Amino acid sequence: MILNLYIQKMIYDKMGLTLNLSSQFEQLSDKIFETTGKTLGVNTLKRLFGKLPDVNTSDTTLNIIAEFLGYQNWKTLKKISENGNSKIDGIHTTIYLKDMMAGQSIKVNYEPNRELLLKVREDKRCLVTSAKGCKIHKGDILDLIDIVTDYPLTVHQVEREGAFIGSYIGGIEGGVKRIEVVDSAR
Repeated sequence: MILNLYIQKMIYDKMGLTLNLSSQFEQLSDKIFETTGKTLGVNTLKRLFGKLPDVNTSDTTLNIIAEFLGYQNWKTLKKISENGNSKIDGIHTTIYLKDMMAGQSIKVNYEPNRELLLKVREDKRCLVTSAKGCKIHKGDILDLIDIVTDYPLTVHQVEREGAFIGSYIGGIEGGVKRIEVVDSAR
């Protein structure tokens, strides 16, 4: 299971880290042990943040996350996170890459004034065919699970000129503003 963005943000805020580097996940593991007296491994934490392939997550792991964030148990934390802590959450547009056909193109606009045009590949990764105003370059290949309006664009791995250069989070402040499938697969 990948933690929802609300819970991820709670952890980011508590740690004061973006959790993009292995060393940051090691710090989080240490802090969880310091806070709860219980251990969560670095790979488990990476899976919870979508940095490694998803697997079934045990109730014990989820309860440790809840305890770390100051909640009695996972059920309580999940309920609060789903309600956004009393926030009325609007309707979000979501595109799941696994549901896209090879050859389809997606236009993504996110804050502040960034734009990507992505072409879905056979392997469900995206080739960047146009990039405006961001650190992603034309020709990069992006590995992502989904794109959701009002949430940051989260790319698990960026491949540039055959080398994996790391993860990418765009639109941290304000999130994705628009997603559009601009043409069909051919």
